[in-house]
Amino acid sequence: MKTITKNMPIISIVLPVFNGETYLSESIESIISQSFNDWELIIVDDCSTDSTPQIISRYKAADKRIRFIRNEENKRLPESLNIGFRNAYGEYYTWTSDDNIFEVEALSEMKNFLDSHKDAPMVVANMACIDAIGERINDRGIFRNEKMALNNYVGACFLYRADVAKRVGEYNNNLFLIEDYDYWLRIIELFGPLSHLDKYLYRYRVHKNSLTGKRLSDIRKKLNELRRSKLELLINIANGEQEWIVRLFCELAEMGCVTDEEKSLFNKKSFIIRHIISYDAKKPSVIYGAGMFGTMLGRRIDNVKYYIDKSSDKVGKRINDIKVISIDSICDLSKEYQIIVALNTYSIYSALKELCEMGIDKLCIIQTIMTQTGEML
Repeated sequence: MKTITKNMPIISIVLPVFNGETYLSESIESIISQSFNDWELIIVDDCSTDSTPQIISRYKAADKRIRFIRNEENKRLPESLNIGFRNAYGEYYTWTSDDNIFEVEALSEMKNFLDSHKDAPMVVANMACIDAIGERINDRGIFRNEKMALNNYVGACFLYRADVAKRVGEYNNNLFLIEDYDYWLRIIELFGPLSHLDKYLYRYRVHKNSLTGKRLSDIRKKLNELRRSKLELLINIANGEQEWIVRLFCELAEMGCVTDEEKSLFNKKSFIIRHIISYDAKKPSVIYGAGMFGTMLGRRIDNVKYYIDKSSDKVGKRINDIKVISIDSICDLSKEYQIIVALNTYSIYSALKELCEMGIDKLCIIQTIMTQTGEML
């Protein structure tokens, strides 16, 4: 058990690192430069083989607020976080990465928010994306709690209460790559919605060697396993917003067949999903969407009579030797053919909503067809 004494730090920051020599100093400097200085920085080196240990030792020697823990064997990110927080004494917790940067007011702004919003378990601030040399690329989308139904929209700038962490427990070692999303969902499950601070307080570096960039396929697989295990919670987090419910359904369908039980959960919350039916290989089809996904689908299934597309540049042309016709005909065609919407999960919601409002009551989607035919998108 940790012994609490006077003059303990207000904020504990954990920085897990593995071979982070390229950007580590910049990350540490952004913490040292904070306008709020009552913090401790616990750097957990996960068996780095580059100059990372030497960089940490230099900063530790210069600043008593910095502590250095080196794992004797590589334990990966979730356990490195757990090791760091087991040694933390602060009232508030956050963690950062060796390649990212806090803005100078980050800790102050987030602490002040939680101080003045006593019921908020955690606050999420905005962040800007930078490239390998630090140039600003774009801004991360603004956080909304409903978006958490689909994916981890928290980003990398946040602060949560140590008391919250004690109830939520540790990061799950079996969920490497999505350990943070799982943790935020557990906070929401116990304490309710996360809070948003609409200020840009962090710079998130996007580069080819980042963990996220190298492991997208693994992340996607684990993400859907987590979604399935927490499906009812995710649907409730969407708070009735059809876009997030529909996109969640499509994401799950894209990675594997949605079970009858799962479909029933979605049907209770979405009038759009109630219109989605299974693909019938024996029935002639019309494909809505003559882009990449529609073209791909048209090559893989039989009995496609037409493509339908809203683009005037495509109407009248032939794709896969199948004529593209205007959307104006879709209601009449739906009486004779099954309508298959062939769009990606980002675009499909607005199309499904429009078609349902036009009176088309039965729709297939490409995401379920690909899993039925054994081919992933």
